Amino acid sequence: MRAGVLGLLFLATALPGCGTPDVSEDSHGGEPISSPVESGHSGAAHRPGLDEAADATYHGIYDHPVTLSGGIFEGAPFADGGVSAPRVELLQDFEFGADVNGDGLQETIVLLSESSGGSGTFSYLATLTMADGRVINMGTAPLGDRVQIQGWRIADGFIELDMVQSGPEDAACCPSQLVTRRWTQTDRGLTEGPTDIRGKLSPEVLASAEWRLVAMDLGEEAPKDPRVTIDFSGGRVAGSSGCNRYMGSIVNGRMPGELSFGPLAGTMMACPEEIMETEKRYMDLLSRVTRFSFHLGKLALTSVDEDGNVHLLLFEDSSTAP
Repeated sequence: MRAGVLGLLFLATALPGCGTPDVSEDSHGGEPISSPVESGHSGAAHRPGLDEAADATYHGIYDHPVTLSGGIFEGAPFADGGVSAPRVELLQDFEFGADVNGDGLQETIVLLSESSGGSGTFSYLATLTMADGRVINMGTAPLGDRVQIQGWRIADGFIELDMVQSGPEDAACCPSQLVTRRWTQTDRGLTEGPTDIRGKLSPEVLASAEWRLVAMDLGEEAPKDPRVTIDFSGGRVAGSSGCNRYMGSIVNGRMPGELSFGPLAGTMMACPEEIMETEKRYMDLLSRVTRFSFHLGKLALTSVDEDGNVHLLLFEDSSTAP
């Protein structure tokens, strides 16, 4: 499993049950504010890549900077002999370049996750540039606990994230508020702008696209041919399982993100053995889905097999997937 995937795995594998994050007040005393940092481009030949971001120093997560090594920072326990300790991780599946400060040069935008041994996992947006051969953290902004990322873009000078975050009445385990949040890069770091509230998380959110399977589990790519798809339009689930077509009912759970499917029916065509084996595994996992979420722009369906093992089916919008 690649570094960075673990940082957001909780988004899709969390089963029913809630709790209050068990973290030190010192590690999350209010909303962290980005420290003023150098933002010039003197000597910049390129924007930082993921390898450089994985060894960079970041401000605004704790009251002191943290330097990653191989994408991870692990600090000493908060108390002697304790098990709760600060951990920061670079999310390897999120990185893009954009001119965030209007100087005509590309900077790098990344995500970080932070945990301290409790149930909460806090996410941070960070911007990076190169100056005199060094990676400089231009700004860091807190996103919140157990947020989900639906999509991202640069629009009208803002970094925009489509997110699922906790609403006023949500339990900590189960965020349901759909928002678009925006940040601008200033000399003092990332400044948050206006937020649009877009509604609440429900299966209807998935009906705007046909989704193509890209991973049968974390770190395991799905075959590209034949395409395996899922569609949530019309209040039902349907799609191609590789060889055959399938369909079934959608069953909403009590908590945001809880989801299962009624009996799944399908056609009975025969295909080569390899395709049929993939189809059988996919349909078995699909019949055991317990919830849905978004994992760095992908739809994630959590499935729990008969032995209690958790699996993650990952899908991309088929209109954008290659």
